[in-house]
Amino acid sequence: MISNFFGNRQYPAFFQAIILAIITLLSRLPFIFNGYGTEEDSWGLVINAFRMREEGAYSFSRMPGHPFHEIILAISPITSPALFNGLSMLFGLAAVILFFFLLRKYKFSYAFEGALMFAFVPVFYISNTYTIDYAWAIAFVLGSWLALKNDRLIIAGVLLGL
Repeated sequence: MISNFFGNRQYPAFFQAIILAIITLLSRLPFIFNGYGTEEDSWGLVINAFRMREEGAYSFSRMPGHPFHEIILAISPITSPALFNGLSMLFGLAAVILFFFLLRKYKFSYAFEGALMFAFVPVFYISNTYTIDYAWAIAFVLGSWLALKNDRLIIAGVLLGL
């Protein structure tokens, strides 16, 4: 049973976050090599990244545009699916860890288990394995929320803007 994973001992949040990171990464790693994804939006991002690289100017993949994500993809030195999907995986990992620390900030008794459940919500899990902006957006929103809870208003605004 997951609730007994840590037993009666209270492990530091850092240790729990590392365990969450390992579980999250290992669960997604086998899928990041399977192409850019089947969703039209993911291919739009990839095609747009190649177009921006060739033209040397910003263009959006779909309205209203996602400048941060699109520019990062365009300036990436490697354009393999593993890199583009790996970036989504890393932002998904960041979202899971940020959600864990948010649950701890709200003194949720089962923060580890809650974050682990969040990591395996099907739509979130899948969006961490292909080139799409959902994991990026969730990570920035959760980072903004955590910064807001820590009274870091400027950081919260910047993260929410990204």
